[in-house]
Amino acid sequence: MMTNIEPLEIIFKYILIGDLGSGKTSLINRYINDNYVENYICTIGVDFMTKTIKIDNDIVKIQIWDTAGMEKYQNITTSYYRSANAGIILFDLSNRDSFNSLDRWINTFYENTNPLNHTSLIIIGNKKDKEDKIPDEEIWQYISTRKLEYYETSAKTGEGVIEALDNLTNRLYKKFKLQNRKTSINKVPKKLSLQRIESKIDSNKCSC
Repeated sequence: MMTNIEPLEIIFKYILIGDLGSGKTSLINRYINDNYVENYICTIGVDFMTKTIKIDNDIVKIQIWDTAGMEKYQNITTSYYRSANAGIILFDLSNRDSFNSLDRWINTFYENTNPLNHTSLIIIGNKKDKEDKIPDEEIWQYISTRKLEYYETSAKTGEGVIEALDNLTNRLYKKFKLQNRKTSINKVPKKLSLQRIESKIDSNKCSC
């Protein structure tokens, strides 16, 4: 006899990091509101926005935490990394300093997040609409050495934004469903975050 599976409400938290002026707030605003504002006031500390989508029969709530790119706020923002399910590192395709900072941001993400989430990190080259950009060959050479998922976007025109964020969400959703099955569906509460599932798996491991 077939049984109806009650839909789950799943919460994913993404931490968005990168240099000042790379377009982090513009990217979030484009993804969530499909809107672009030419001049934003720089983020101070941390801000976040949410978007709710439906995948299969489940409700997925995405929280995107926008962090300040200035060095003086780093001690504040790193405390928000720990509960992140995924990281998004943004750089400006037309700004070499922004590109050169990628190693620092990648290392910061790895140092402050759960190792289980280190594979859920993507790099986004933003401001694709600009004419004077870093050569593609140089970017792809760097990405290939780091073995990370890479996208190019324009928050201004909207190009590539939905694809990048939706692909990340779908990948996390598949990971979540796999781990959900491992915990036994009958023991899982209706409202979930990926960390709660991972914590439950870890607690069931043998420590001998």
